[in-house]
Amino acid sequence: MTVQEIFDNPAIKEIEEKMLFLQTDADGRFWLSMQNCNSILQLMEVRKRLLDSMFVLDEHYNKLLYEFNDALKANLIDMRTREIEMVKTLIPFAEKDGCMIEANGKCFLGYDYSPIHPVQTERAKKVWNLLNGTYENYQPMYDDGVALCYLRWENGKLTSGAGEYLDSENEFLYLSEKSDNWNECLDKDLTADMHIIYPFHNLWSHMEIFSIFDLLWVRKFNIELNVECDYCSPT
Repeated sequence: MTVQEIFDNPAIKEIEEKMLFLQTDADGRFWLSMQNCNSILQLMEVRKRLLDSMFVLDEHYNKLLYEFNDALKANLIDMRTREIEMVKTLIPFAEKDGCMIEANGKCFLGYDYSPIHPVQTERAKKVWNLLNGTYENYQPMYDDGVALCYLRWENGKLTSGAGEYLDSENEFLYLSEKSDNWNECLDKDLTADMHIIYPFHNLWSHMEIFSIFDLLWVRKFNIELNVECDYCSPT
């Protein structure tokens, strides 16, 4: 089946139309919001499972997966680098005032629907707005986006969160010092040398709302960087 045929599947169409109806139905009506949010999340999970059940990894999809993983990895590295640079810029002021610096970097899938996705219907674009949190974030696990990079500077030391040291780039991407390959639930032979990063695994396997067909054509991401500097004013 082509991607267009998969998204034209009657079950997929019915689920997506119901999701969009519930979102519109709850718009501006607080008493319906919570109930409809729970229903939308459940429909998202069913939709993901159905779409993923129709996915068969081949050379074409393998190339797209490689490109997505590569684009996500590059954006996460850039986000982490910028965040570290921002913290280091504030360190002279923090040392002077004896304050603590906290920084959060969040990477989200691009808010704009991918122009290279083979399905360019209005329904598909509206569903993407549901998935990526444009209307509302229905999946709490996606509050921090694809990945969160939390940094802390205190008492002359820059660390990752509450840890004792600053995680390396590989630890951030793979949860270990080596370049691992988080290719669970994928063809092991086709993805053997892909070095799939953990944030992809987390996004696809743990969040349970994004199907593989939602991710393969994403190449742009939205980054949020927030830095706080807390100190005690002099008496």
